Amino acid sequence: MAEYPVVHLEYSTPDPLQAREFYSRVFDWKTEYDERFDYVQAFPPNGISIGFPRPNAEQGWNAGDVTLYLGSPDLDASLAAAANAGGQVLMPATDMPGIGGWALFSGPGGVRYALFKSETAQTATPGPADTGSTHSIVHIEFVTDDPASASQFAQQMFGWQTQYLPQFDYHTVMLPNAIGGAYPRPGAPGVKAGTIIVYVGTADLDATVQQVEAADGRMTLPKTEVPGMGWMAHFTDPTGNLLGLWQTSNPNMG
Repeated sequence: MAEYPVVHLEYSTPDPLQAREFYSRVFDWKTEYDERFDYVQAFPPNGISIGFPRPNAEQGWNAGDVTLYLGSPDLDASLAAAANAGGQVLMPATDMPGIGGWALFSGPGGVRYALFKSETAQTATPGPADTGSTHSIVHIEFVTDDPASASQFAQQMFGWQTQYLPQFDYHTVMLPNAIGGAYPRPGAPGVKAGTIIVYVGTADLDATVQQVEAADGRMTLPKTEVPGMGWMAHFTDPTGNLLGLWQTSNPNMG
């Protein structure tokens, strides 16, 4: 079974260049702009690229939508496996000339996933996450009204290791990139079922919050302690994209 590593993320953004300026300033991410497609990419240190395309309502991509791309060596086989596991195919395998192919499906609880197959023989697996000192992606939440079904689907479909933490009513998952993940219920301000929240690690959450606000970002969830684990916060960038921040209380934890 393929491991389905996270290889790319996309945020539908009304102003890609403004997003580029924000993430370069706050996280010091390397970025590039492709004028042919009006497409900005950012490159966090652990190798998962982030794209900022403009919204396209005709294709169902609205401002603020987040798309998670998982590597797959065989798109048709993966879509068949998703359907057999109770998922719904939203878009069949589609060629991307000179790049590869992609497809789209949803699982239980309204969680949407994209698949990507590179034109090269294998899809490279990005490097592991770190503890957050370099503003790597360290955690991804898939908000859903049915966490149990969503996590069961992920285990069956992707082979991801899942665990239920009853003290938090929280279903966790470990992605192949050594990135933590979870299927929480809606609850935080502005967060609804179907939302994907990508958390960026930081060694000093208070300082990062100040940088976010200085760059015209807006905090939507203030610094919040997760007992025995660390601290989290949510913010929106100037173009409306929602992300999370995470500072671990244990430097040996990713």
